[in-house]
Amino acid sequence: MQPLPEHEASQTLQKLFLLLRDRTGNDFALYKETAIRRRLERRMNVHQIENMRHYLRFVQEHPHELDALFQELLINVTSFFRDPQVFEVLAQKGLPALVQDKPDGSTLRIWIAGCSTGEEVYSVAIVVKECLAQHQRRLAVQIFASDLDSQAVETARAGLYPVGIAGDVTPDRLQRFFTKEDGSYRIKTEIRDLVVFARHNLLTDAPFTKLDMLSCRNLLIYLDAKAQHKLLPLFHYALKPHGLLLLGTSETVGGFEHLFVPIDRKGKLFRRTAEPSTIPHFERGSGGAMRRTIESRAETGAPRSFAIDNLIQQVLVAQYAPAAVVVNGRGEIVHIHGRTGAYLEPAPGPPTHHLVEMAREGLQHELAAALQRAAGRKDEVVRQNVQ
Repeated sequence: MQPLPEHEASQTLQKLFLLLRDRTGNDFALYKETAIRRRLERRMNVHQIENMRHYLRFVQEHPHELDALFQELLINVTSFFRDPQVFEVLAQKGLPALVQDKPDGSTLRIWIAGCSTGEEVYSVAIVVKECLAQHQRRLAVQIFASDLDSQAVETARAGLYPVGIAGDVTPDRLQRFFTKEDGSYRIKTEIRDLVVFARHNLLTDAPFTKLDMLSCRNLLIYLDAKAQHKLLPLFHYALKPHGLLLLGTSETVGGFEHLFVPIDRKGKLFRRTAEPSTIPHFERGSGGAMRRTIESRAETGAPRSFAIDNLIQQVLVAQYAPAAVVVNGRGEIVHIHGRTGAYLEPAPGPPTHHLVEMAREGLQHELAAALQRAAGRKDEVVRQNVQ
């Protein structure tokens, strides 16, 4: 490797961040440079490139390399019941008080941020299931699991893992919560159905809210101080008073002790204080450019389409569906959330934004009837088992 002068290396890295943001929609400017550079060097070694300036030229000439770099920069280190003592603390000191304080029939809401390929998500779900059985509580459970890496999210959704997980999961839990399939283990439906997976950018997208518990383990250590100072107040906002926050073993709430009090310092389990939260501001991408655009439009009376989109996004995330469409009273699409290609396609003829006309074969009749009934009753309408 031929290192560049520090100022030139930083400038080159910022240019790479801009290319990544344009290519993927994600900004790594708030990640720690040391961690980013280690992973960047791996891609440079693959192509036998000696310095970042040459690598920048290479990705400009080969844009698909940005996709490989994006995957390299994502952090996907996880396992079932990683740091077993943490799950013991959660089971003994955290969850019992949480479930005992809720009335039967109510819902326990949990968010696993940075879920990677799902091992931690299912570990938490198993511990919750065991806790409810031990304390004989009947609660509905909603677990939201999110990650920036769409490939990791798809793996998590499938819930299929190699036999090597037997080294991390006890035989009793393997038998109780998994089924053996062709040399692999698949998570059972009773656990899988507790979880909704979503691709989500923790730094820019609106958070899940009204949570009883939030787990964000081993992500903060990769972010710089600015990002950490943004996320901890956001976690406070997302949690209900006295909700649980679980961090990684090398992470802390330093500087925000007024927002979180420790339940177990070694286990990194904290309880949210009743301190009032401020509503966080969400921006797309880096810096304040988008915010200034919104503010200038507000001053001039110009359309604030991004602000409206962001409000819709927050509503959808609060009651998350993997793919969703917002329509007006005439059934015309005003906002699309997630990937809807499995359900919608451009209709033949002149372009249309009408939801029913864009619905794929087999959906139109049920969708039209559901829309009509929802508009007439102003109530939730659900159709099941639609092919």
